[in-house]
Amino acid sequence: MTLKWWTYKNLRSFSTPKGAYNALDSIEENISDILNIDPHTTARYTHDTPEAWRVLWQLWDLRVQIHKIFPGVEGVWFFHPHPWPSIVKILDGGYTHSSWSYNGPEQDMKSINSENVEDFWKHLVRHNTQLVPWSSYTMTDVRQYHEVLPTKGPSYSLMITGTPYFKWATKAFSRNIITSPPPELTAEQISELTNVAQNFYNI
Repeated sequence: MTLKWWTYKNLRSFSTPKGAYNALDSIEENISDILNIDPHTTARYTHDTPEAWRVLWQLWDLRVQIHKIFPGVEGVWFFHPHPWPSIVKILDGGYTHSSWSYNGPEQDMKSINSENVEDFWKHLVRHNTQLVPWSSYTMTDVRQYHEVLPTKGPSYSLMITGTPYFKWATKAFSRNIITSPPPELTAEQISELTNVAQNFYNI
């Protein structure tokens, strides 16, 4: 793959929308090779609504993931921030994407912990978007939150994330305390996710 040199040369720009789309372009150019590598981790997340499956490849400083998000029930969406810059592209299905932006200073986000993350609700501005295959969006500002809710069936997406915004961000932004690792996916479930990507990219 030609990804390694690109990653180290351009990682700093991943924290901007343009940099995130550059990352997406590079991953998509190499997606056939990536899908032939055994995933580094897999997980079946059942502690939040809606349920989600994930396969993940750790490629130097980037994490490449394919998600399957199951339909959920309005009112119990998983509202959360991202502790790292990210970009998502819908491969199949779709969902209602609700995003919020905090208009205060970025420094405020470093004071968040898992106990008071919900307190920021009243400071956020909400936007709703309906996402379909080929849709994409970025979250490259530490002040962004979002929710996703498939309504007509499961949604499959490609997600790329960079390094956390600050050292303790991943722990601070966790809404729920997971006392044990989520179960891994079966070989059949992994194949389901990778086959969607292969079909999308005509591999």
